[in-house]
Amino acid sequence: KACHKWHIPKMVYTSTPSVAFGEESLCNANESVDYPDRYLSMYAETKAIAEKLVMLANGGSLSTVAIRPHLIFGPGDMNLVPRVLDAAKKGKLKIIGDGENLVDVTYVENASMVHTMALEKLSPESPIAGKAYFLGQGPIKLWDFTNELLKRSGEKPITKKISFKLAYFIGFMIEMILKLIRKFDVHPPMTRFVALQLGKSHCDDHANIERDLGYKAKFSIEEGLDRLFA
Repeated sequence: KACHKWHIPKMVYTSTPSVAFGEESLCNANESVDYPDRYLSMYAETKAIAEKLVMLANGGSLSTVAIRPHLIFGPGDMNLVPRVLDAAKKGKLKIIGDGENLVDVTYVENASMVHTMALEKLSPESPIAGKAYFLGQGPIKLWDFTNELLKRSGEKPITKKISFKLAYFIGFMIEMILKLIRKFDVHPPMTRFVALQLGKSHCDDHANIERDLGYKAKFSIEEGLDRLFA
């Protein structure tokens, strides 16, 4: 509504790969993957609602595109890396599952570059108009990446494991207890969604964004880590 009111012709929406992630591993998935039938996270569900609205809004005087960056890291991060380090220092971090699950990550300057490229290319005739794109670097093993973060921070690597089924059950019980006592303003240490994120693979095919946008990562994962810890 604001774009139409103020005659803004382009909208680049920052979405998330979680809009396409249900309860099973996703490997090399492309944008043809449907939205799951149900979500275990209000974050993922509301992002999906917004993404659908943005896609429907494409046409006429407004061109839209959605970018789905995966696990952004880099200097200035106040979410991903600090939470991992805090959990490790408190002894609350354990490998969920066999530790072999694959993910994509995205260095922050690559993510911002893609948004700029999308804004410049977006127009009613552009091949990116009305589409959503996965963005990431990988796939890499989630727990190898996590242990690299810990190593560079001077912390011990995570070696202790719990099964995915146990983590999922613990998450379910915590959710039920919080719902029962009507406590909705806390960040529980485990939920079913967190168990899935940490124990399942979620990595995507990036061929479409490379083809339609001409995207190529400016910084590798290694370079991104160097810049983060510098």
